Amino acid sequence: HAAGKGNVVVALTADHGGAAIPEEWAEAGLPGVRVNPETYVRGLSQALEAQFGAPGLVLGLEELDLFLDRRVTASRGLDLATVRRAAAAWLNTQPDVQLAVAEDDLATAPDTQGLIASLRRTHFPARSGDVLVVLKPWRVLDDQATGTSHGSPWLYDTQVPLLLWGPGIVPGVYPETVHPTDLAPTLSTLLEMGAPSSAEGRPLSQALRLKR
Repeated sequence: HAAGKGNVVVALTADHGGAAIPEEWAEAGLPGVRVNPETYVRGLSQALEAQFGAPGLVLGLEELDLFLDRRVTASRGLDLATVRRAAAAWLNTQPDVQLAVAEDDLATAPDTQGLIASLRRTHFPARSGDVLVVLKPWRVLDDQATGTSHGSPWLYDTQVPLLLWGPGIVPGVYPETVHPTDLAPTLSTLLEMGAPSSAEGRPLSQALRLKR
C-alpha cells in the first residue's frame, strides 16, 4: 500500500524511563540523594585491599555494574568468585544500596525483594559487571553535580508510554501491563506480515481493528 493520508500509522514508545534530578525529589520531601560512584570505588578498594592484600581490585562503578580488575585478581592468584562475593557483601552494608549481588550468585539468589528477576534480564555476561548493584529508590548514581541517569529497576526508570495512532487502531486507553517489545509484533500484525525473527513480544490485538 502507498503511504499517504489515511494510510499511515504512528507509534511512540521508549526503551527506558528516567529519574528526576535528586534535588527535585528532595525538594518534594522524598529522600533524593546524588551518589558519587567514586565514593564507593574508594571505600570498596580499601576494604578489599585490607581483606585480600591486593590494591587496585576495583576498576569502577557504572550504573548497575561494578567492575573488578581481573588482571589483578589473576596476578595475585585470587579466586574471582570470592572477591566478587566480598565486594557484594561490602556494598550491601552501604546506606544507599538496596541490593548488591555477585555475578556468580545471580542465577540462584532468592528474589526476596523482587529485584533479582530484573537484574537477570539485564545481565549480559560479556559486558556486565562482576557485581550488580541497585541503589535505593530516589538515588541517582552520578559523578557530576548536575543531571540525572537511568537504568534502575524502579518504576520511574522502567515505565514508558506506548502510543499508537492511525488506521486500524482502536481508540482507547488500555490499563494493562505491556512491553516495548510488543510494538514490533503489533505493527507486523497490522501490516499482515510475520513478526521479525528475533521479536520477543506479542501483538496487542485488543488495540487493533484487523481486516476480515
